[in-house]
Amino acid sequence: MFKNVELSTIPQYTSLKLEEKESTTEAKKRFPFKALACGLIVLAFVVGMLAFTSLLFAPSDNPEATYHNLYGSTPLEGGNYSFSPPISMYRAVDIALASDGWNQSSLQNMTVHASLEKMVFYTNGSALLEYADKENVTLTGYPSASNPSIGTMSGFETLGEVTVPVDNYQPQFYDQVTVRYIWSITVMQNGGSSIPPPGISFVDASSGELVPVGLLI
Repeated sequence: MFKNVELSTIPQYTSLKLEEKESTTEAKKRFPFKALACGLIVLAFVVGMLAFTSLLFAPSDNPEATYHNLYGSTPLEGGNYSFSPPISMYRAVDIALASDGWNQSSLQNMTVHASLEKMVFYTNGSALLEYADKENVTLTGYPSASNPSIGTMSGFETLGEVTVPVDNYQPQFYDQVTVRYIWSITVMQNGGSSIPPPGISFVDASSGELVPVGLLI
């Protein structure tokens, strides 16, 4: 009584299928553009965050102003250097003061002094004398060769202030002796009456490493 009718032969059904197919095709076309737009938004956000971070942690163009922002009006005295090793004087001072816990309050009535020195650190007095003889270096406070304990002596010698740039500021290692270019940082009461502990720091001019006073590392 009822005949089987092919739906595809019904005009209304055919029209609906075509519209559905076209809608699906358009959605597929739009999907890559949406994904691209989302990707660009994420990329812009990441770039913005990186730019903000670089500005936040960028070194100051005025190290003297940065020093006074951190430590107030505390005077900073030192050589008038027309050159700078990898670690600048202001950077070395900041490393030393921050390490020892100095701040604007504790630096009241104090003066900070910085000088660039060539220094030799040793853990054996005999090795120091051998180094000085081999390198033709003049020592001022060196241990006596006749001292029976010279082999166990350790300490440091200042070879002199560095007044001209050098080719290589890296430490030079010898047998139980190390030669370094050091920023010597001292904190003194105004008038130079005394150095309150901790009042002296050695900062390696090539790396910013804090060198323990009197130790060879």
